[in-house]
Amino acid sequence: MSATASALYLDLLASAEGVDGKTEMASAIARAAVSRVMHGRGALHVRRPVVLQAAGLRWYVPARDNSFASTKPGHDNNSVMPELRRLLRARPQPACIDIGANLGFVSVPLAHEHPDRCFVAIEPVPWLADAIERTAQLNHLGNLTVVARALANTDSIELAIPTVGGVHLTTLSSAAGQASPEAKGRTLSRCAVRAITLDAVLRELALDPRDVSCVKIDVEGLEPEVLATGATALSARPPVLFEALGAEGRERTEHVLRGFGYTKFRALDAQNFAAE
Repeated sequence: MSATASALYLDLLASAEGVDGKTEMASAIARAAVSRVMHGRGALHVRRPVVLQAAGLRWYVPARDNSFASTKPGHDNNSVMPELRRLLRARPQPACIDIGANLGFVSVPLAHEHPDRCFVAIEPVPWLADAIERTAQLNHLGNLTVVARALANTDSIELAIPTVGGVHLTTLSSAAGQASPEAKGRTLSRCAVRAITLDAVLRELALDPRDVSCVKIDVEGLEPEVLATGATALSARPPVLFEALGAEGRERTEHVLRGFGYTKFRALDAQNFAAE
């Protein structure tokens, strides 16, 4: 963790509010966490849940998880957010699907910016899905629906979540046996979660595939397997923005999407791509 990232997190913690009547001394935990990280002994986190202010929104941050320290919420950390905003302006369909939503870094700001649209945030890690729900409530986002499930062709899967000093590095989580390169060699915490197909998600939400404006997916290398569960959901070929970890990952994802009728592919940046 760089000094710049540590300083950013310290600034975010300056806005920390207590949860459930407990007071969190932001400066104290920031100094302790930053010290540990800078000496290679941990990952930035909070010891108890807090609510932080960032980009004009209130964010619920779960304890002992480094997700909030992994990005700058509400800002364009890569090319995905600008492209999603462009698509939402250009396309009239009402729904946007965020697969691998983490803490809602994509779906929460967009739901705030587009109260006339509906957003579906799909996140399998239980405490992250709960955090998105709480963040949506804090910001009165009635147009954001959270699906606390993994996407797979089975009833359940086991997630492997790397840990450092008891802190979950959920940004590196994956299905057990398919760890991302960054997660290899780390201690893993295992978590069984319920699974559902993307097609079944749309059926449960009574969402017509023709009403899907765009799809964003970031699931640590499992994009091909996850998208393969959505043949009907993607039948109207909404633009799909996907992350790919290397050339092989991009080729595998594009192969699945070509099977669904997608013909145009382009790079948004080194790791993110668009399909139409």
